[in-house]
Amino acid sequence: MRVRSILRGVLLALVLAAAGLGGFVWWNLHDRSPGSEFNVVVRPTPSVPARLRAGFGRRTINPDMTKTVWVAGFAHNRAATRIHDDLKAVAAVIDDGEHRIGLVALDAIGFFHDQVLAVRRSLPSSARLDYVVVATTPNHSAPDLMGIWGPSDFRSRKMSSGFPVRKVQPGPSA
Repeated sequence: MRVRSILRGVLLALVLAAAGLGGFVWWNLHDRSPGSEFNVVVRPTPSVPARLRAGFGRRTINPDMTKTVWVAGFAHNRAATRIHDDLKAVAAVIDDGEHRIGLVALDAIGFFHDQVLAVRRSLPSSARLDYVVVATTPNHSAPDLMGIWGPSDFRSRKMSSGFPVRKVQPGPSA
């Protein structure tokens, strides 16, 4: 009888582990941004003279240090104590006269797809961008934007409220 109850317990643990693993896989693979799609078609147009223009910009994106800011990378329980170097968002816009693409690099360890979509939606239509790529540098001393690092292995939270998100202000066109 004792062996049967141990086997039932092991079987139950395996079933729960499989269900948990299945839920984890589903959560990480399902479409969290339904309706968004990647559809960029760039065709050369011989009638348009090749005139490449580019613009660049940089903005400081330091978090609000009046609140607890968890630092991403290496280990948990790393609260920021001060700002050593400014965190930057660096952008480039490349325009060939027919297509205009924006590239943004953030000093951060991660940025979720739904946040990228929010950035794209916040762009003014006057920017006339066909597509925007947002990437992050593998900075292991930047605020945790993903909710992976926090006070412990079992308690972490997404740090977004102290990270500045501002609307893009279009500059003068060349």
